[in-house]
Amino acid sequence: MNIQSKSLFKLQQILFPVEDICNEEEMYFKGIGIYVDGQRVKFSKGGVLSASTYFNSFSLHKWKRYTGLNNIKLLINLIGDFEICLCSMRLQNGNAVKTVHSKIQVSANGITSFDMPDADNSIIFFELTSLSNEGVFNGGYYAAMLNGRIPVRVKLAVGICTFKREEFVTATLSRLSSSINNSDSILYNSVKVFVSDNGQSLPVEQLEDDNIHIVYNKNLGGAGGFTRCLVEALKVDDKEQFTNFLFLDDDIILSVYAIERNVTFLSMLLPQYRKSVIGGAMFSTDDKYLQFESAAKWQRTGFLFNRRDIDMRDNINILLNEQ
Repeated sequence: MNIQSKSLFKLQQILFPVEDICNEEEMYFKGIGIYVDGQRVKFSKGGVLSASTYFNSFSLHKWKRYTGLNNIKLLINLIGDFEICLCSMRLQNGNAVKTVHSKIQVSANGITSFDMPDADNSIIFFELTSLSNEGVFNGGYYAAMLNGRIPVRVKLAVGICTFKREEFVTATLSRLSSSINNSDSILYNSVKVFVSDNGQSLPVEQLEDDNIHIVYNKNLGGAGGFTRCLVEALKVDDKEQFTNFLFLDDDIILSVYAIERNVTFLSMLLPQYRKSVIGGAMFSTDDKYLQFESAAKWQRTGFLFNRRDIDMRDNINILLNEQ
């Protein structure tokens, strides 16, 4: 069951609630007899945790379709005696149908790895039941064996257009800087940020570094601001050789893990999909389980928002989002 983690390529980190980003526990874990304590989960005997959630399930059918990867592994850090269920879930006749593919009992004190099920048109996830009086789950990640395959180089230019949203933009840049300047992060040497400050109010000297560039721009609206971001990126493209461009709103609360997952996904795309566009989703900042939209279309009568105002704690909605 155990394999060397150094032979694996990390695809998706297991996430925990973050107070100033999203602290809605059921977006990460569901269960009984568990207590989320920072970056770990404590169990009482018989406590059950399910990762059939928006943030911590794995979109197997999309990864298989667009990257060709299969044979997904799960590496998790456990302390105690547990039963691990490896599961899939799919939508059938409007219902969320769960399949338990295997049950394994382990006595663990560190990282243990498992082969995840290969199930078509499904998300995959894991469930933990503590068999000890006390048990601890310290996180983990989904990964894949590359078998000699080399990830494609990704260099991402991030563009932010802003007007008088100093508090939001400062927080976003701080989160980005902590990752793109961290040599242990997948974003290191892979991301440059370009900010068009249409309000000319950001403290440039405090926020700029080698990977974050801010330019004062005329107030030309979103179109003018994002165009300026593109222009600034193209000025250094001969050196940087950007492969992708990402636009960010200025009034968002950003989880850097969203950028990490995008960069990882882009690095493994099959050749026929490398010029594709990845659509994003946004959530309410008041009710953080409520999806505002998952992509949108513009038509002459206005915007058509896709899957708007749905509760992403619900498994059916998670599966609908996969379609």
